[in-house]
Amino acid sequence: MSVGVSLPQARLHELRAADTAAHKKHFHQLIAHTPLLEQIMRDAEFVPGSLKSLRDYAYRPTRLTVGRCYLVGDAAAFVDPINSVGVVFGMYAGSLAAGAIERSLRESAKEERSRALFESQYGARLALFRLLAVPHSEQYLSPEEIARARQVLALSSSRERQLMLLQSTMTHRSQNLAPVLTQLGVTEVPEHSTLALPDLT
Repeated sequence: MSVGVSLPQARLHELRAADTAAHKKHFHQLIAHTPLLEQIMRDAEFVPGSLKSLRDYAYRPTRLTVGRCYLVGDAAAFVDPINSVGVVFGMYAGSLAAGAIERSLRESAKEERSRALFESQYGARLALFRLLAVPHSEQYLSPEEIARARQVLALSSSRERQLMLLQSTMTHRSQNLAPVLTQLGVTEVPEHSTLALPDLT
């Protein structure tokens, strides 16, 4: 069984400065404070040397298609465990890939164009998710990637833009998103009544 834990950067730096025993102790404490995980791992044996730390969990490929292979879900990119967009992103990519594959099978002459459309649409959506998730730094987001995310935002409804701004504000990740939305005319989160979800009871 493999178990991963997300930590604030400051806490990760503290643990890296400590010895291996401190890492292991902290890991076991986290498991003990998560009832279901503690129950599942009750009889598990810790594998010595298996505890690793990784700072930059986000990744993306240079290509989203290789020959007749389409990358979707975590095979294509991993953006952010906090926002939990993995399932939605995987379904979106799967749907795009299915459409591209169906067009390619129906008209083989359009195979290359279908691949290019998939990469363009999926890549632009990936850029938007990264804009919402990664730290505010040129190291993580290139000007080209920000421009692609802006294209997706420009095609989004005003309500979607407002919800994204609200979400980024709540997770303290608005430094990337706010300037782009400002260019599109969204400068503040509206009153909660505007964004209220329907009563499903």
